[in-house]
Amino acid sequence: MFKTFQINYFLNFICFLIILLKENVYCDYSLECNSGYRVSAIRRTNSDRQRGKVGSISIECQPLLIGSTIKEKVKCSPLNTAPQCNGQLEGCNNYQWLGGFNVFELDNRTNAILLDPICCESPDLLQIDQKSCVFERLNFPKLPFEHSISNADFIYKGLNCWHQYNQDGTTADLIFKIEICQIKRKELKNDENNKKINFLLDSSNLGKCPSCDCHNCGINLCGNGDEPIRVVHKHFSKKRCACDCICRYECIGQ
Repeated sequence: MFKTFQINYFLNFICFLIILLKENVYCDYSLECNSGYRVSAIRRTNSDRQRGKVGSISIECQPLLIGSTIKEKVKCSPLNTAPQCNGQLEGCNNYQWLGGFNVFELDNRTNAILLDPICCESPDLLQIDQKSCVFERLNFPKLPFEHSISNADFIYKGLNCWHQYNQDGTTADLIFKIEICQIKRKELKNDENNKKINFLLDSSNLGKCPSCDCHNCGINLCGNGDEPIRVVHKHFSKKRCACDCICRYECIGQ
């Protein structure tokens, strides 16, 4: 019991420090979509060197809205307080969608990370159907994973997580469940600016075209043998059966 108390006290203290210093410290790195985009896939990959540890996290982004006034219509920001990772629902609120993460490394030995959501909103243009929301588990301890949203009219929103410990009491990994909801176009009044916006909420029916695969963009491995982290903006043209993968990658901890 005393050991459990020490572990919980230490983790609560770390979370308290992150909350206290959140506006004054930098995260270890950020994975963020461009304005008007949604996170459409989250994956973690492990190179041979990363076996037995937490792998490298990557996200894919696809557009919800495009047009000349998007920067005025879509606002994105991190949460005001750091996630507590105590199993409670956290993350973006009822009218926001997930636009990326700020990432904090919790344990250098295992590479366990805390995902701090970046939430986007456009209340004048889009609304979320709260009755459509479901939760799905993302990962198991230290194992690679991949989760994606197949339809263009669904988004990631809420997040909850909890700690998985090693036998010696150190953090092996954080386990995440993520909320998936349907998003709808809001009924708009006649507005000249709205004519400059395209809504991309139709289901992703590829027809006879092959799937758009952006898994291996950028380099395969970093100099230290780890997988790089990646942010991939994916664009698909059914008319041309074309797939464009715009990739940003970075090697962490070198």
